Amino acid sequence: MTRYFPIFLDLENRLAVVVGGNAVAWRKAKLLIGAGARIRVVAPRLDPDFSRWLIREQGEHRASAFVPADLDGSVLAIAATGEETGDAAVAEAARARFLPVNAVDRPALCSFIMPAVVDRSPLVVAISSGGTSPVLTQLVKMRIESMLPGALGQLAAFAGALRNDVRRRLSDAAARRRFWVAIFSGPVAELISAGRWTEGLQLLRRQLDRSCAGRPGPPMGMVHYVEDALGEIDHLTLKALRLLQEAEIVVHDETAAPAVLALARSEARRIPADLDATERLVALAGEGARVVRLIGTGALARSRREAEQDALIAHGIEFGQAPSTALACEPEAEPYLASRSSSPRTASPIALVETGVLPLAAMSAVRLPEASTFLTAFSTKSASSGRSKE
Repeated sequence: MTRYFPIFLDLENRLAVVVGGNAVAWRKAKLLIGAGARIRVVAPRLDPDFSRWLIREQGEHRASAFVPADLDGSVLAIAATGEETGDAAVAEAARARFLPVNAVDRPALCSFIMPAVVDRSPLVVAISSGGTSPVLTQLVKMRIESMLPGALGQLAAFAGALRNDVRRRLSDAAARRRFWVAIFSGPVAELISAGRWTEGLQLLRRQLDRSCAGRPGPPMGMVHYVEDALGEIDHLTLKALRLLQEAEIVVHDETAAPAVLALARSEARRIPADLDATERLVALAGEGARVVRLIGTGALARSRREAEQDALIAHGIEFGQAPSTALACEPEAEPYLASRSSSPRTASPIALVETGVLPLAAMSAVRLPEASTFLTAFSTKSASSGRSKE
């Protein structure tokens, strides 16, 4: 059981004190400003860049040694003097005023610790090992960063804007939960993540109307095409990895590389593509399944993919595409998401949600101990991302 209680503080327009004028103190001040706080920095001297930044941010600088009165009016203190005696003096003064205090790299002096943060504002994920292993915390952060799409914040903001309307129309809490689960795991989420807000809103409204009428029906699934270029996992994008690990069903060519197939969850069904692959894709997505179609990149595979996508569009089933990095620069490999009114040749182009490429062999080599202890907290309050700060 953790000794720290996970909590997110509202620092909007509240005064926070940072004691120290070095680069570490500057990093802490940036995080606080990012959360909306007002800043008072106490230090005889500041690094030149720190000083210029503080002036731009209209922060206060007290160019003197720390005294307890420097904490007056504040709600939080951070000690980053770089000296144990200086940090201890700040911690003692803060505790005497019942203020939360963090002393950088000195857990014994802290009443709170600062986690590593994955920022998808307004969705924020904070990770902590309770100060025991900052390196492990950073590795966990890397894993989470790779799995959460960059557009997740857009989806959270979209849902937040509609929350009151949905609550008004769906008074039953269980019905609301079923509705939001369907929205977050279906085509609406994919449309919003692709920046197609109008289409996403229209589809959400239709699903909300059906839910209010007591006939929500089975949620429509979606098919994601992942290109198995050269059968090497290094050529997969982070988006392709995320799709494979979220998939309930993977329909794959016989030539699919075992190493790529192994990236899917162990409980996901793996179905070889045969002559009935098109009908099977339509049926599976029609039942609400999240399907990944793992397909090759040659001319034959391209022709087969186009025929499958024609059928998906004819049945009103959304599909997306995650090309491999080996082909991502080729015009025909441009990712797109088919709309219900699109034809295969006029589907609207979209930008990849995650364009950064990280060799997945390197990622998979980061093995976390099964018994490792870490704490993950979720919030929908905006915060700044950063490295592990325990």
